[in-house]
Amino acid sequence: MNLHNVVWFGDPGIDDTIAVIYAILSKEVNFLASCGSSGNTSARQSSLNFSFIFEEMGLDYSVFRGLPRKRRLVQLLKEVHGEDGIGGTYERKSLRKISSVMKMPEFLSGARSFVLVNTGPFSDLAMLCEKFPSLFKSKVERIVAMGGSRCGGNVTPSAEFNIYSDPISAQRIINSGIPVILVPLDITSRVTLTTEDFAWLQDKRFPFAGKLFKMITYYQKFHESYEGFSGFTAHDPVALLALLKPELFRFTDVPVQVEKKRGITFGHTAMDFRYRSRNSTHNQISVATDIDVERARDVLINTIRRGFDLLD
Repeated sequence: MNLHNVVWFGDPGIDDTIAVIYAILSKEVNFLASCGSSGNTSARQSSLNFSFIFEEMGLDYSVFRGLPRKRRLVQLLKEVHGEDGIGGTYERKSLRKISSVMKMPEFLSGARSFVLVNTGPFSDLAMLCEKFPSLFKSKVERIVAMGGSRCGGNVTPSAEFNIYSDPISAQRIINSGIPVILVPLDITSRVTLTTEDFAWLQDKRFPFAGKLFKMITYYQKFHESYEGFSGFTAHDPVALLALLKPELFRFTDVPVQVEKKRGITFGHTAMDFRYRSRNSTHNQISVATDIDVERARDVLINTIRRGFDLLD
């Protein structure tokens, strides 16, 4: 079993929360730090949500607060994740200090190497990589991110939320020279879970188990109302699987260009799968193009179940 040192940028978010819980219970992730970014909710609330999750799980990991967005490109849809971003479960239990993301490079300066995980808009991650290039290029093994789509978006007909929220930052990461693994919407959408898959959480004595089930129930109700199916998509947990269980995926190295011009294709990720393009190194990153859906479901459900069994 490999232990990955991880610095996580995200915007929890119910599916982010499931991904974080999976990471913790997998015993394969060592959280060096996390940054709550503006996305599903504000940067402030995202950072508080990270802190809340860690405290509920009895962990003391460092949390940083991303920069506030001056202009929101996507109106917050509170019905997706709730007023607090995590289905109405947030409780402020401590006054633990959460530092600005600008303090993160100093904090990471002593680390040997780490993986960057990004499950929200790319703004904070791109800003740090641009302002502190020597630190990130020397210490980052790779970036694993959920974002983009090969065929259809969830904000517009062609744009996925994380990319659409800040296309310029997304392109900066693609061009950064750091190896990037991108898990797009068309792959993450194939892995759906249900409240029935996690009904056993209701029987657990560990307090956060019931709160996680409340989040999952909230998330499924949204999908039932707006997507028309009884279940929910596991976008961010699937992205983390690309780090921990890469054997479940097929990856292809291709050039990727993000549309930054305002218009109907704003935020679109153009992925060039033509043979001659795959021989080019221009803006080339590793894109997930297939996944073993049933094994991915089993890994997520069973890892989380076994972890809570041990905590009970």
